[in-house]
Parts: sequence; C-alpha cells; structure tokens
Amino acid sequence: RAGSSAPLQWEEIQPVGAGPAARHSHAATTFSVAQDAVFMFGGYGYTASLGDTWMFDSAVNGWESITFPTDVSLLLNSTCQQVTLNTEAPEPRAEHAMASDGSTALMCGGYLERTKYETVFAVATSGTTELLDCWWFQPLPVARWERLQVEPDTLAPSPRHGHTMIFDENHNHYIIIG
Repeated sequence: RAGSSAPLQWEEIQPVGAGPAARHSHAATTFSVAQDAVFMFGGYGYTASLGDTWMFDSAVNGWESITFPTDVSLLLNSTCQQVTLNTEAPEPRAEHAMASDGSTALMCGGYLERTKYETVFAVATSGTTELLDCWWFQPLPVARWERLQVEPDTLAPSPRHGHTMIFDENHNHYIIIG
C-alpha cells in the first residue's frame, strides 16, 4: 500500500485443482462486482497465442475455466428484452492490455502471431484503416465478450502490443500508454 510503513510480505499460493496452461504475456484484471476473483485472458503458450479466459477465485483458492457457448445464448435483461450473448469472442493473442472500471473491463491490442520476421497484430478496421482491436469483458451476471464498435473516421489508436492500460476513476476513462 502506497505510503504505508509496513513491509511488503509475499505469500506463495498453492491453488487447488487444475489451472490454466503455462503462459506469459497474458492480461489480467479484477472487478469490484466480482470480489475475490482475478480474470485472465490469453497470453503466449509453448507454441502459440492463447484465447482462453480463466478466473482465479481466492475464496476457494482455485482456478475455473470460463467457457462461452458456441450456440446462441439468450437471456432476459432488466427491460425484459431478449439479449444474444457471445456471438463472437476475441482471437487468441499475447502482449495485450486489460483494465477494469469495476463492473466491466476493456481489453485492447496484442499480437496474434509473432515470428523472427513478422508480427501479426490483432486489428479492427474502420473503412480501410486498421485500428487497435478492443473488446469489452463483463464477468457478471453471465461472463461475456463484446467487440468495441468504432464509428468510421473516428480517431482511434493504431494496432500495438506490449502497452499498458489503466482506468482513470477521476475522469471516467481508459488510458493506453505505449
């Protein structure tokens, strides 16, 4: 805790049960609406970028794979309208960034593949312009991904990887650095 005179103490956690495959360059965040949980997406495994979503629940000290049905899932929302969930999901990626405003997270960028000679970015398009690929993630009441829609000719960041992102509560917006 910033400004605290108490020394930092580390504790090794031994999760119960199976967890995600080994990886690096993943993104993770927490949500005030899902206390005791950390959500993680993607990263780079042994041979390729990953596209899985996991939740670590510190209350039970274990991991849970968050699965999204490939068929159309329907719910009634608070206005009693039918809502279609998870019609698409982010492509596998690494070196992306994710930050939460407390109830929803924004995940942006990253690369799909990387070789010695080429980096294939995760991109969104607006007309013929390649933009930073961004997705909203909402953990509750049903976990879901939704692509950030960008209006044509809107100023938006270019594709990137290895950047950082935060949510600025004072100004109620996300900031991407790098």
